[in-house]
Amino acid sequence: MINQKGVTLVELLATLVIFGIFSTIIWAFLFQTVKTNEVEISKNQLQQEANIILNALDEVHRKSSEYTIDYNSDEIIIKPTNSSPIVFSNSQIDYNLFPLVSGKSISPNTDRLNITLVLKSKTNENVNTTLKSTFVRLK
Repeated sequence: MINQKGVTLVELLATLVIFGIFSTIIWAFLFQTVKTNEVEISKNQLQQEANIILNALDEVHRKSSEYTIDYNSDEIIIKPTNSSPIVFSNSQIDYNLFPLVSGKSISPNTDRLNITLVLKSKTNENVNTTLKSTFVRLK
């Protein structure tokens, strides 16, 4: 009898099927990881933008005698009466302020400012951040 060494067609097909199953599992895992990473990065960016806006608003509320806030879904503009406006604009973010009336004059000495800031990602509609805050100047 001749000793033949080699791989049969059945063994080769079984190997390819097992390799295909493992490759699919690894590909799905990597794809899901990348997608989750993108969502978390978007959430982090929205949170940072919201914190920057609230910090700027807090500083204006403490230092200004009067100011206005103009906003739409594309930008927020804080206009102190005694200095240049502060503009927040990002093409990837929808801005919303509640229940603030855009363009209404705010006097920190007499007005308490209660706002809800909602930022939504335009690239991923499931990603948003909401922050509620109250600004009061102590007399």
